[in-house]
Amino acid sequence: MASYALNFNQIKRRFFNVTLKDYDIKGKNGEIIHKEGEELTVKMPVKATFHKLAAVQSLDTSQISLDDAMDTMAEVVAETMSNNLQRRKISPRIISENYDFEEMSIFITEYMNFVQGVSKDPN
Repeated sequence: MASYALNFNQIKRRFFNVTLKDYDIKGKNGEIIHKEGEELTVKMPVKATFHKLAAVQSLDTSQISLDDAMDTMAEVVAETMSNNLQRRKISPRIISENYDFEEMSIFITEYMNFVQGVSKDPN
């Protein structure tokens, strides 16, 4: 009799590599701190994040203000990027202060293309 086993710790995983933009932030004493583009290895989304990403893609900006749309996008992008192997938390504030509407849209589109590509690949 044949026996099969599945070990979730040994499943081949795929990741989305992202290099963040260089940006400047103010330190505790008001000094400017330059942050070099950090590299993140973003994991596949969990169900809740996937639903938020899908909802943001179909966001109707004619129904809400641009500020609200950008805040929502920044939150979803930050949540998605924070799911990384480096365990680096990305705040919505960092995203909203350093990325414009187009950049956030591009990230969401490319990440969703990655997720859909992985789900269609049988291997």
